[in-house]
Amino acid sequence: MAERERVFLPYELRRGAKPTPEFIAKVDQVVDFVFGGFHHVDKPTFETGTFFTCRPYSELATWDYSQLTKLVVVAHELCVRAAIRPASGRVLKVCLSPRAPLSEVENKMVLGHPTLAEHLEKLGPLLPGAPVAGPPVEAKSPEAEPVQSPPSFHDVFPVRDEVGHVVDGLGRNVELRASTDLSCVWVEELAVPGSPWMWDPEDGFNVSYNDLPHEHLTPEVGVACSALLEQCKAVPRG
Repeated sequence: MAERERVFLPYELRRGAKPTPEFIAKVDQVVDFVFGGFHHVDKPTFETGTFFTCRPYSELATWDYSQLTKLVVVAHELCVRAAIRPASGRVLKVCLSPRAPLSEVENKMVLGHPTLAEHLEKLGPLLPGAPVAGPPVEAKSPEAEPVQSPPSFHDVFPVRDEVGHVVDGLGRNVELRASTDLSCVWVEELAVPGSPWMWDPEDGFNVSYNDLPHEHLTPEVGVACSALLEQCKAVPRG
């Protein structure tokens, strides 16, 4: 009965070879996935309980056809060590040995086998064209963008270099600057920069640059504006 069963096995069992059902199932999956079944390989043999060999009829290539790539992929997927060894003459044989995932054994080199993802993670940096790993770069906190102050009213309305100062009706110091065309004088409180009033020789004070009230600008301030304007007219710009 044993002899009849042995005849119909798709592989040979050497004397004393007792592979586990799990290893037999993995070998069957590898041979089927890579070669399309045992009938496409020569001398499929379990030489021991943990060592299977077969001789492919065709070449092993990465593409067209891709048996070599398939062998590598399925070996990592099933944690079966695959090797290609010389058989006799110019004939090569594929050898399979059962292994365990790396996380399950201490002796990872002899008893373990990486998954495809684990192997790619290690090989990726070594592939040609892979970026060269440099020293670790310290993460820098994003630099705060400099706060830009709003443009001064002098950027919008150019003024002369001459400057006058006077005290307004509220006892605050104000600065006087004549426009470049000498058509008016800008009056600005030193305590509140950026909010000037405009003094016109004909109409006096108009509304401020920021629509602020100007009742505190006494006639004395207007007299100072007129004096500054006359001073600037006496010193023509080249």
